[in-house]
Amino acid sequence: MKAKRPFKNAIAKRDLAIDGSRSKVSVEIGKPFVGDRCYTCPIRIKFGRRILHHEIHGVDAFQSLELALKIIPTYLRHSEGLPLGRMYAFEKGDDMGFPEVYV
Repeated sequence: MKAKRPFKNAIAKRDLAIDGSRSKVSVEIGKPFVGDRCYTCPIRIKFGRRILHHEIHGVDAFQSLELALKIIPTYLRHSEGLPLGRMYAFEKGDDMGFPEVYV
């Protein structure tokens, strides 16, 4: 869900390198908080002027954080405006440090 509130209280950040570029894609997770009748974990992905800021909801703080970690790879692989297929965390060709989870 698109964010209703400003992003704050980052608890984790990872910068992704881009093959063939000096630019970076920044992925941040915010501290879960009690939102509108549920817990909310904010996530933000920044690339140049492009900012994706979403709020992931769960029944408690743990679930909202868990779901945020599970949705990040989907955003990184399918969001328009990102350098799709060129981002990596540690080595070219890796899973960006955010492996997709299949259940």
